[in-house]
Amino acid sequence: MTVRPKLTILSIDGGGIRGVVPLYLLDRLEQELRSRLNDPRFFISSCFNVLSGTSTGAIISAGLSMPDTEGKKPLYDAHYILRAYLSAGQKIFRASTWESFKSLGGLRSSKYSPVALEKYFDFFFKKHSMSELLYDNMIVAYDLENRKPFLFTGGKHFKNSRFQVKDALRASTSAPIYFTPATIQDHHGVSHTLVDGGVVANSSNLVLMQYLLTNGYIDSTTELTWLSLGTGYNKSSVESADLNGALSWLFPLLDILNTGSSNNVTDQTAVILSSLFQKANFIRVSPALHKASDELDDVSPENLKALQESAQLYISEHPQEWESLVQHLLKSYTENHA
Repeated sequence: MTVRPKLTILSIDGGGIRGVVPLYLLDRLEQELRSRLNDPRFFISSCFNVLSGTSTGAIISAGLSMPDTEGKKPLYDAHYILRAYLSAGQKIFRASTWESFKSLGGLRSSKYSPVALEKYFDFFFKKHSMSELLYDNMIVAYDLENRKPFLFTGGKHFKNSRFQVKDALRASTSAPIYFTPATIQDHHGVSHTLVDGGVVANSSNLVLMQYLLTNGYIDSTTELTWLSLGTGYNKSSVESADLNGALSWLFPLLDILNTGSSNNVTDQTAVILSSLFQKANFIRVSPALHKASDELDDVSPENLKALQESAQLYISEHPQEWESLVQHLLKSYTENHA
């Protein structure tokens, strides 16, 4: 495997409907770069060589990597995917009163049927295989049988997993409590039972770095620009007085594990990159949620608006960091298309 001299990477955390936050940021970046490049057909995905994600982050990274009918340009831009989230979320995270009663809010059985989710995957990703993705891509799930992360990879340079994109996404988004585990088959008919990769790697950063190093795609001389997008965080602390017994811990624990895992991985990634690589720019953006809910399935119109406002507030309050990010991506895009 030939070591690549430069890579620009996009990785996106899991977080259910909170995927609206990184999508809003990507939409704004796309608009800004279209203006500066004077190119209305510019796609933000063309700034990156490698994309990865877990759960909702996997949907976004795969969506940005989908090829058009000729297989040469991206099919979806960030704005299109954002609009799809705002529309589809209310149908995916929907349960009738009877269904909610039967599941006891996710305590007795999964909160939601996967039927709507699977229909959207069929519509947006059709029968495309991982090998057909425009950019090198990694989707993270968790293997219940072998008790370890399960990586779906594809694109121009990565080893191609023998799965359809929609099946990889069904696995990566099978969040415990919310959806049933996914049993999917590869192109050879071999079955795998998988759940949301967020149970072990809500941020895909370290898993992706291990894959890149192990397979010889990068070494210490590779120049890296790495944009890691979170799905927002709740600034308020968890009230310990409310945590007394298994049921009271259930939903707070999911958020603690996901948020704590992402924060820990972010810190570790930054340290490793600065220690091992001669040239590495690691950029982490995960806005405070402010008025938005940190629940994975709050698809109320008020919360969808609040999620976008949280992302916009980050941009407004961090003008220097935002401009630096724009400049990094402009440089990467220019070099990729020289």
